[in-house]
Amino acid sequence: MISRGIRLLLGTPLLTARDEGFDLVTRHRDAIAKWFDDHCGWPLHVEREYVRLVKAGQRTSRGSFDRRRYTLLCLVCAELLAAPVTTAELLRERITRPVDGIPPFDPARNDERAAFEDVLEFLEQRGVLAGTGKYRVDRTLVRRLIEPSTTETKHEVMRRLVDEPVVYKEDLTPEQRSYLKQPAVRRGVEQAGFVLEEREEGFLLVDPDGLATDAKFPHDDTIVALALLDRLVQGPATHEELDATTQDLRAKYKVLRSEPGELTQDGLDVLVAFGLAEQDDTRARALPAAARYRR
Repeated sequence: MISRGIRLLLGTPLLTARDEGFDLVTRHRDAIAKWFDDHCGWPLHVEREYVRLVKAGQRTSRGSFDRRRYTLLCLVCAELLAAPVTTAELLRERITRPVDGIPPFDPARNDERAAFEDVLEFLEQRGVLAGTGKYRVDRTLVRRLIEPSTTETKHEVMRRLVDEPVVYKEDLTPEQRSYLKQPAVRRGVEQAGFVLEEREEGFLLVDPDGLATDAKFPHDDTIVALALLDRLVQGPATHEELDATTQDLRAKYKVLRSEPGELTQDGLDVLVAFGLAEQDDTRARALPAAARYRR
């Protein structure tokens, strides 16, 4: 049940009380929210009339974290490790001190003050800071936040797996490729009800029930894309050569009324979106994942 709720939200991040799956997700909200937080760093908001999965990076009430906010977060966390109790004023004072290679906090600037408030809000939301006026600091959580990129790597890898049709190894950093070999990845994938396919060139998640995506391949509307894919797995082709393929298809299926060039581009757009092909101004070629659909 939990795995179904996870995949439903991946396919439809906003569920209302009228939608199928709403009751399932609300019944298992804690376990589902924990999975998204642990594996993707995405918060789940559950209200009386709707459930929303926020598929984004770190956010506050004013929006997403930027590079400066991450910098201030690191400076603040370094200070929090020094004492179990602190205040906003004390933190603000301490991060104005110069640090080698890092611009110090400038309290005279509005954008700097806003960024600092966002950092405090984020730390409060994560339970690192508790209280009003005088903060109690959970230094264990501080250490977890600043572990050298482990959490960031984990979230980035899982986000790509659940969001992209295929993830090619050549597009991953060595650290990300190493993380994908860890048992935690398989466990997380299995908890969500996916099957992880690993091939020499990359990875893709298979949803046996087709719940986790609003776009499917293949299906009845991808007849042109499939025909182009059959041609491209034989080798790269120019747009003119692909137009000949769609011209033959248009003659066979009278319902295809668009011109061959337009049909070709529409089909290529589908293949590119699913990570099955790439194109430039003159040619297109199949990518390794295309072999999965070879007929």
